[in-house]
Amino acid sequence: MQYKSLSLAVTAALTLAGCGGGSSGDIFTDGGNASGFQQLADIRVYHDVQNNKISQSTSIMTITKDGKAYDDSSSTVLSFIVTKNGLYDESSVKDTYGKLIGAASVSKNQFTLYPYSSIGSKGLAFTTNYSILNIGGQGMAEKIAPFPYWVAVNKLGSKYQYPQRYLDFLLYLNKMKFPANTQCMQSIEETSSEDRLFIKDITENNPAEQAFLKKQWEDYSTRNSPNISKIIYKDSIAYSLFDPFDKTTQTVVQYKDYTYYSAVHKKAGIGYSLQQELDKIATNPDFDKVSANLRDQYRSLLQKSCTSFTPAVKAALQQHINTFNQTLK
Repeated sequence: MQYKSLSLAVTAALTLAGCGGGSSGDIFTDGGNASGFQQLADIRVYHDVQNNKISQSTSIMTITKDGKAYDDSSSTVLSFIVTKNGLYDESSVKDTYGKLIGAASVSKNQFTLYPYSSIGSKGLAFTTNYSILNIGGQGMAEKIAPFPYWVAVNKLGSKYQYPQRYLDFLLYLNKMKFPANTQCMQSIEETSSEDRLFIKDITENNPAEQAFLKKQWEDYSTRNSPNISKIIYKDSIAYSLFDPFDKTTQTVVQYKDYTYYSAVHKKAGIGYSLQQELDKIATNPDFDKVSANLRDQYRSLLQKSCTSFTPAVKAALQQHINTFNQTLK
């Protein structure tokens, strides 16, 4: 789950890769061998700076009985993916459950999403191996937002620059418990089947931005540097510049010979591993000057945290948000 790893909402409907929560007859039943209608939810709690209140952003993926996957994300940013031989883009098909994003299957604690393609491309798939956790009676914040909750408990807000109101809410929220028999999904490992370029279509109608990206693309295409790589995928030519100092990569793509975009180049294989994330805690610079005891505390929270929840959690969370926000008036 790739915005919580490869995550749900298919990475906001088209970073494409998912997971979730569920309802009756869903992914949380039958030992993970679910069939029929399922709903999968990804939840994020945040501090709305403009209104100085707590809010939530929740995407729900629905898998219908015929295996079609829909996402209710309200994002208006168009996105698409190109591989060596394929195009995976956004469907205009909408349902009660949102926009069609492809097809999905669940079997033996493995969730696979096959993203939508307007030209019928095949080959790209996102697979998540997961565990089901029983979280009834446990605090909500530590499961929904383990890192900021850890920050709140240990009063590290100034180090990690979280608003105090947000941290206060998480301390309040963790006093609220999940109902008995509540389950959640925890992503163990997420993989993809093909190398790809993920492109956000936010510059096509901006002449100034197009001119800037075109110039950047032409610069990369003519520069002789071992840090620049050329990528040729379907209808697209991209150049990636790797910065060895800050370990970042900038990628610019020319699509269909006339439109230019910033892009993210992703390799096939493992995109997220819970074990790798746990192992990184020991050396992650984000934990600089944090004691070994506190690192172990966060490792324990992450190890028991959830990636996705049942849609019912969304409603319960909103009630707690409303109650907390009312105390601020």
